[in-house]
Amino acid sequence: MTRPKKTSDRQRAPRGRGSVYFRERDQLWVGELSRTDQDGRRERTYVTGRDPDAVHERMDEMRRSWKKSATVRRDGSMTVGRYLDGWLRDQKPRVAANTYLGREAHVRVHIKPALGTRRLDRLGVRDVERMMADIVDRKHLTARTASHVRITLRIALGEAQRDGLVQQNVAALAKGPPVKTREMKTLDADSARKLIAYTSDTDEAALWLTAVTTGVRAGELAGLQWEDIDLDRGVLHVRRSWARRLDRTFGPKDPKTEKSKRSIPLTPETVEALRALRGRQASSGEVADTDPVFSDAVGQRIDTTSLAPRLRALLRQAGLPSDLRFHDLRHSTATIWLAAGVDVKTVADLLGHSTPVITMTVYAHSDDKRKQDAVERLRGAISSG
Repeated sequence: MTRPKKTSDRQRAPRGRGSVYFRERDQLWVGELSRTDQDGRRERTYVTGRDPDAVHERMDEMRRSWKKSATVRRDGSMTVGRYLDGWLRDQKPRVAANTYLGREAHVRVHIKPALGTRRLDRLGVRDVERMMADIVDRKHLTARTASHVRITLRIALGEAQRDGLVQQNVAALAKGPPVKTREMKTLDADSARKLIAYTSDTDEAALWLTAVTTGVRAGELAGLQWEDIDLDRGVLHVRRSWARRLDRTFGPKDPKTEKSKRSIPLTPETVEALRALRGRQASSGEVADTDPVFSDAVGQRIDTTSLAPRLRALLRQAGLPSDLRFHDLRHSTATIWLAAGVDVKTVADLLGHSTPVITMTVYAHSDDKRKQDAVERLRGAISSG
């Protein structure tokens, strides 16, 4: 009997085919299959055997049987709304809280009111397209919002198709109103310098210096504790993020990816501002390593939702373009690094991107100065030939 080198290993199968793992206590291979039933509930079935290939074959037979029975059982009782209720229940423990809350809002506010009473197996492409048009024309929301709602429905119907409840994913086939590409808005080096100078004599100097010179995300900034700042070595360690939970409160969570756990060198000016901030906090009482670095007027950890309006107000006061999100400071930092000649791999590591490909995709644009520099380099190369 074959078995994996590590008993904890699972044999990875193509998506939707189920997983197979070796169970030590009875020396059996176990196959696990799951599907959504006609009431929108998630059900799991297990198959055991002495050989992993035989288990996979039995699982394939069971899946074919499920698809046939799903077709036979269609009696009109499964509506889109009923299916989505069950799908959301299954989503809750599987995805991040922010992702779940966004999908739940899409279902509750847009999809169920428009399509909830339709039979799941009779939902058509035109139904989805009319829903998206209604979001834009009647509700006066953006085409981007309509597109996000369609994506949620597409993911849900993808699972319904996998489980044999529908023949095709009509949300994947539907065409929505054209979405305008959002132009990335950033501060150039001169504007970033002006923002830092404008806040340098305020109690928030350390916050904005840290944001601009490290490129950390809002949740990572809010999650910083003094144990994460090595002022002697001038290094900031990203170890957690402060994110919304299912009960809509905020709390700590692991960073977005393993690469998001990173160390970022600090500029001397940032270290100086952080020392001054810690000194002010210490004057009001002892500062613990687990205390938040950035807090509000009453000592509570900063609210990430307040950062964008505070940034826009500062930009207006400093005489700078003010239509930026807080996340655009991260884009600004990355753009300044790249314009200064920092290689993409290093920028990816500093930003916590899982791969430099993401960095190259997000920051594929070049400013006019860099384009002109490229032309001059080409001219020089040709002339020297």
